[in-house]
Amino acid sequence: MLKSVTIFLLFVFCFFQIKTRVFALNMVANYNFNGNANKWTATNGSGTNTCGSTGSISDNNMSTFTYNGALSSQTAWQAVTGSTKKLAYVGNIGQTLTAPGSGNVVASGKLSYYSTASGWGNGWVRVDMYNQANSTYVANIGCTLITANKAWTTMNLGSTVALTGGTTYFVRVSMYGKNPTSTGAAMTFGVDNIDVNFAPVGLAVTTPIATTNAQFPDNFC
Repeated sequence: MLKSVTIFLLFVFCFFQIKTRVFALNMVANYNFNGNANKWTATNGSGTNTCGSTGSISDNNMSTFTYNGALSSQTAWQAVTGSTKKLAYVGNIGQTLTAPGSGNVVASGKLSYYSTASGWGNGWVRVDMYNQANSTYVANIGCTLITANKAWTTMNLGSTVALTGGTTYFVRVSMYGKNPTSTGAAMTFGVDNIDVNFAPVGLAVTTPIATTNAQFPDNFC
């Protein structure tokens, strides 16, 4: 009898654990550029500096800096440098979002990126959190250096970062490219599927296949 009651109680506990499984929502609007670039603000000529830096950089405007409905078969944001050798080009896109809840929260996410050129210097794509005015750096979500052609690739955006629930932030996506010294060759960058997921502190985050939302797995049942 005692064994039967124990099994029953364990079943009930696991049932409610499954029913109350928690998901963290992707807070980025129009994260996949679904037919347009609505909700995104573009600033050509500036962005966040290279991977590992917390400062901003200003340089030449990208020659093309716009939504592209068919960038290597994807809807995406496209940045194309000029073709003058040795020159650097930069731009950033972004939008405001409000971290859900209150108190301490963590953020993580992922990003798809693409690059192509007939000759390479160097470049990067990175995602950062700024204050609402996009003037003060808060945290880096992820960054990748680019020095070669790359088919569309999904990059998990590094470790989780600590933020404050109820606070409005600006998520900034920076694209930078510097032409090689030997020749001028325009470099094309693309970004798509920009996810930033929020969750309460203390929960582990996994990203199930075919969803933009992160899942917090139950460790008991």
